[in-house]
Amino acid sequence: VEGQGTTGNATAYEYTDASPMSRNNYYRLKQKEFDGEFSYSNIVEIRFAESAKLNVYPNPVSTQLTVELADTRYNGVLTIYNIQGQIVLEKVLNEAPVHQVNVEDLNTGTYMYKLTNGDQVSSGKLTKL
Repeated sequence: VEGQGTTGNATAYEYTDASPMSRNNYYRLKQKEFDGEFSYSNIVEIRFAESAKLNVYPNPVSTQLTVELADTRYNGVLTIYNIQGQIVLEKVLNEAPVHQVNVEDLNTGTYMYKLTNGDQVSSGKLTKL
């Protein structure tokens, strides 16, 4: 973060860690002077809750796929693609934490899925029996 230079007024700085680790994170500031000298602040610990996971199971599946959403403040979207990359099933999931998705009409084979929920995305391979 670019500094404001020498000033007699209090200056506030802000930085957002876009990818914090779950649980404990440690931060400190490095203050660099114009003459090249620098100093470090004390280390502070910030704890983040372990992030919830998006789950799709069972795999392989025959008729019903269970989908668990991590953040029930947002709708989820489950998209299933065939091996050619074409969408064969897309379902909007309401804010409930667990959903049953009927995949009985899908042909036997291998598919790819993408599950989005808020800012979380999960993707993987799915086998239909």
